[in-house]
Amino acid sequence: GWRSSFLVLVPLGAATLAAAWRSLPPDRPARREGAPAFDAAGMLLLAVTLGAYTLSMTVGRGAFGVLNLLLLVATVAGLGALRAVERRSPAPLLPAAMLRDRALRAGLATTALTATVMMATLVVGPFYLSQGLGLDAARLGLAMSAGPMVAAACGVPSGRLVDRLGTRVTTLCGLGGMTAGAAGIAMLPASLGIAGYVAPLMVATAGYALFQAANTTGVMREVPSDRRGVVSGLLTLARNLGFVTGASLMGTIFAVAAGAGHPGAAPAEQAMLGLRATFGVASVLLIAAIAIAARPQPARPTER
Repeated sequence: GWRSSFLVLVPLGAATLAAAWRSLPPDRPARREGAPAFDAAGMLLLAVTLGAYTLSMTVGRGAFGVLNLLLLVATVAGLGALRAVERRSPAPLLPAAMLRDRALRAGLATTALTATVMMATLVVGPFYLSQGLGLDAARLGLAMSAGPMVAAACGVPSGRLVDRLGTRVTTLCGLGGMTAGAAGIAMLPASLGIAGYVAPLMVATAGYALFQAANTTGVMREVPSDRRGVVSGLLTLARNLGFVTGASLMGTIFAVAAGAGHPGAAPAEQAMLGLRATFGVASVLLIAAIAIAARPQPARPTER
């Protein structure tokens, strides 16, 4: 059953925890006298706002109704309240000065956009492979594993390319690879079958691995040690917001284009239409990410 796929992760998680406990060096920052207290009000508002946004993207099984609209209104109101609270907080959770950094904003925006696109491969891809191509669970899993295998293989080479060529060039190359992969999925003929999906998926995943290495390096460069945790958290937040948006938006596009109420009900003969529409939109989102990344940023001393 499906529970076994989570049960098998328990010993792996325990082994990871044990390795981290034994291997990671101690890191105990000295307490500063008179340091402002933790921004509990900001944390609460952020949690409520993110909760409202997540629910707005997930309730209704792909149908946008009054509840979704009300939750989006609550999200906007929560953002406004959070901004007001953060301006008055002695230790803001999201420092306004940090968010005025153009390079940081560009990094967060492109992170969210690329995560939205990659979520389409995880949500829409299985529906197409199972309903459009008729793959069983074993063959579907094997086809889906191509992406993670490419990501694992490209990790270290991507880091070396970033060190050699600099973050700007590799960020744009990574986004270009993702765009080529997404466009390939959208345009390749259905007669190619599994290869017509897996081959461009591997191109997109390799591009994503390069983008991740370059973007993270570019964003974290020059960040003071006492702000690295905050910036790392913002990157994670942007990525997860992209995943949430992608799971809802891309799934809805697939279902609508395939003429179904939800992705799982897409007829086999219409699944290709849903796939093309989804990755056509994904290509547009990636072009927007390229435009953001290509915008000139303030020069930094370590940039090549």
